[in-house]
Amino acid sequence: MGKEKVLTKKLIDQILKKPPQEDDSYDSFTEIEDAAAVYLSEKVKAVPTLSLNGLASMSDVAAAAFGKLDCCQQPNFFLYLDGLKTISDKGLRDLAKFQGSLSLGGLKQLSDAGAKALASHKGGGLRLCGLSNLSESAAKNLSGYFKSKNKVARSSTWSTQFTGHYFNFQI
Repeated sequence: MGKEKVLTKKLIDQILKKPPQEDDSYDSFTEIEDAAAVYLSEKVKAVPTLSLNGLASMSDVAAAAFGKLDCCQQPNFFLYLDGLKTISDKGLRDLAKFQGSLSLGGLKQLSDAGAKALASHKGGGLRLCGLSNLSESAAKNLSGYFKSKNKVARSSTWSTQFTGHYFNFQI
């Protein structure tokens, strides 16, 4: 197993002091402290994306913090969490409150409750390209999300890129 690298408030301050073009340092972290997630969600406002693709899991506290992230200064704000393999249903409910676009490409499966939580996402796009296992009920919940976004979804195999929405799973 690889070496764990934990993102802390102190490290966030160091990264934020760098010029913006060097601000891609967050992907190398495999964990984030809850206090650091809250702090980062309060500090990051003027960048178009926040990429935390190194995180394999996320606590409910961190998910709630990122769900409240204020991206109003950047209407096309994208939160990349493509390394996430696990997150609780509560975490997904809180993350779904995020008003920008969410990328959760590392999730291989969703519970019915998790799918229902993500279907409530009112922000920009929702990227779920890693899904490979989904119940019929979860698929129906997610199809409601895409219908609400006026997108057309195909049945049987869904592997479609909608405008700002990515979906890939079998039903």
